Amino acid sequence: GERKEKGEEKTGGAGKGGRAFWLADDSEVPLFVGEAYRIIRTNLAFGSIDTALKTLQVTSAVKGEGKTTTAANLAMSLASAGSKTLLMDADLRRPALHKILGFPERMESGLTDSLTNGRSWQSVMAPTSTPNLFFIGSGSIAPNPAELLSSKRMKSLLGELKEHFDIVIIDSPPVVSVADATIIASLVDGTILVSRSGFVPRHLYLHAKGALESVHGKVIGCVLNGVKTQHQPYHYYEYYRQYGRYHEEGEER
Repeated sequence: GERKEKGEEKTGGAGKGGRAFWLADDSEVPLFVGEAYRIIRTNLAFGSIDTALKTLQVTSAVKGEGKTTTAANLAMSLASAGSKTLLMDADLRRPALHKILGFPERMESGLTDSLTNGRSWQSVMAPTSTPNLFFIGSGSIAPNPAELLSSKRMKSLLGELKEHFDIVIIDSPPVVSVADATIIASLVDGTILVSRSGFVPRHLYLHAKGALESVHGKVIGCVLNGVKTQHQPYHYYEYYRQYGRYHEEGEER
């Protein structure tokens, strides 16, 4: 089917003139949103001297914290800076990236088809309206997402993608819901944990962080969504990011 117009899936129900979320390639995006992602992009490039971060997972403790929008915005920002970027929807249970990018409800093929049917990643990949940005959707419905994500094919697929792209951004399910997020964390170079201000108690966020690290996942930072400031009249998302080593659990941040 034909792709929807870009604006159709961008204007969520914030109400009263506000926007539920913004996309980084939107011509009307507020300056502070675009600048926040430029800061994230810069810190990704220079924040890790010892290890190249080429595969990045974006997840959250629970659903509704803005992980999918964050993944899309980060990928767009990286692509706009000239990096050949792949955005992958590995949330095989509740895929949503196709809606944000304006693709049909169910694309003909995607990640699950590459993992189960031996299809090449080139055949399930689609270009987007953002230059340098390519997309692999979730694919056909699979009854065994965790098994597919932990397969040898998934590991080898990520290895292939690292050879062909500057960076791969992977949207995954929330950590607390299912095992999928921790499986992905064990395969990628780093994980970005998205948290919505005031949405979940601190102990749940720390539980999610601990679960990712228990499989030797590397949590490289946090994106904090939904912070209201006195300078913004509407409930826009303000993106805060400080990459580097987390404080110990007993310390105040």
